[in-house]
Amino acid sequence: MKRQNILAICAIAICVVYALFCGCTASSTTGKPAQNFSTLTPGRLSVATGTAFPPFIWINTSDSDPQRRYTGFEVDLMREIAKELNCSVEFTSQSFSTIITAVQAKQFDCGIDSFSITGDRQTRVAFSDSYYMVQQVILARADDASIDTATDLLAKNKTVVAGQGTTGMDLALNTLGISQNNIKTYGHIRDAFPDLKIGAVDAIVIDYPTAQYYYDAYPGAFKFVGQPFPKKEPYAIVINRENAQLTAAINEALAKIKADGRYDALLDKYHLKGIASQ
Repeated sequence: MKRQNILAICAIAICVVYALFCGCTASSTTGKPAQNFSTLTPGRLSVATGTAFPPFIWINTSDSDPQRRYTGFEVDLMREIAKELNCSVEFTSQSFSTIITAVQAKQFDCGIDSFSITGDRQTRVAFSDSYYMVQQVILARADDASIDTATDLLAKNKTVVAGQGTTGMDLALNTLGISQNNIKTYGHIRDAFPDLKIGAVDAIVIDYPTAQYYYDAYPGAFKFVGQPFPKKEPYAIVINRENAQLTAAINEALAKIKADGRYDALLDKYHLKGIASQ
């Protein structure tokens, strides 16, 4: 065999081994070499996510495919990011309160489930650049005349729903002053809305786009109480703090998706433009 052919085969073999070691390689928006990074399984981005926070994520039970069943803005965004990283993507359902711990423990490469960036969470995981901005709101029954303002919830001893480990829970406890005994949590937030409709609970503190989704899904059943709370919360993807290269690669992919129009197309698809968005 000629020396040139031997060198060519060796070069190809080195590239293959290097690609397997790195897992995936992000594409570049600048023409410069992209940031190399590793994933738990080479060539696959494993993502922990929830199942019940539309329009960001939910399960399409009519689809028999275990991966296509995952639906929503965040799901489609992660699929586009995975394309930019030249990876396949695998979603796994986790409860919201366990995702950060699971990413910390390296059970998944990253997690997405409408996580707001907070100081406490930043001590545990890394965050990508923000991909959406929300405000918290209060939703009550449309025919409940006893709730006109946020202060009525405390003053009138109302039962309030807030997600475990969410910024809505923090707002209910520390801003509204609701007693822990008067706060009810659900395994899936979707289950709270039928209970609100029949009066089993009095109000829900939740992110505005999801409140709007259920407001529209139950015509005439609910009302917004007052205005959205003023604090704007940035959503971001959670990533293990030890994998700075993956964080950089995801940010690079996200920037490209925002720049080339795919991000705006997803906002349009899920009716998220103009709903407390950045």
